[in-house]
Amino acid sequence: MKVYYEVYENAIITRNGRKVKGNKLILTTKNRAKALDLYEEDEANRWVEEITDYGSGESTQIITE
Repeated sequence: MKVYYEVYENAIITRNGRKVKGNKLILTTKNRAKALDLYEEDEANRWVEEITDYGSGESTQIITE
């Protein structure tokens, strides 16, 4: 079983030549503290997902709500 963390933020992205609201992955790390520190820099627009890889599938949980 492997656990890692991904930090996302709300972002304006370009899709089919148009700017739309989307989610942007800004960090993937095994270090929970590093992920939470980055989240705290912009709590209003970021969140952290804890992803557990069981080998036969993954479980994702948002840990900053």
